[in-house]
Amino acid sequence: ATDALNKSSTINSNKHTSVNIQNCHPFKYKDWLFCHNGAISGFSTDGSIKKRIINKISDKYIKNITGTTDTEYLFYLILSENDKTNDLQTATRNTYSFLNESKRTNWLNICISNSHETIVTRYVSKKNETPPSLYIKKTDKQIMVTSEPISKTTTGWKLIPKNTFISLKY
Repeated sequence: ATDALNKSSTINSNKHTSVNIQNCHPFKYKDWLFCHNGAISGFSTDGSIKKRIINKISDKYIKNITGTTDTEYLFYLILSENDKTNDLQTATRNTYSFLNESKRTNWLNICISNSHETIVTRYVSKKNETPPSLYIKKTDKQIMVTSEPISKTTTGWKLIPKNTFISLKY
């Protein structure tokens, strides 16, 4: 199994991303963790979009990118913006606004977290599109966020509404 993870192989010629360990989330930087379910439209096929993103990523972070997915670039783009604003929710919203300048559809279900805050979004940039599913379940002791309910019963699981930002501070 380890050999299979280390070999690169294209699973979809339209995506132009390899299956390898460097492309698997969660991505980590210091006390930050990041997951993304969605896509930055045109990232793998339009060099101008990728170039615009790279140009917005701080030199401090660009050297940490080892994979080829839009997820890793999105992570460091948000961190770069967070360094400017020192407010994760503002940084995330500013990043989404920047990506929306391309006028393409972006599906941005994310979870970004550090030792004191977590932001979760279920977002799509076009009004007539639907983002991938994202569910939340709150109990007395925990909050769970998953792409699909993870228990046999859907009791307690709620679909997060389209274009929702959730901020948890602790």
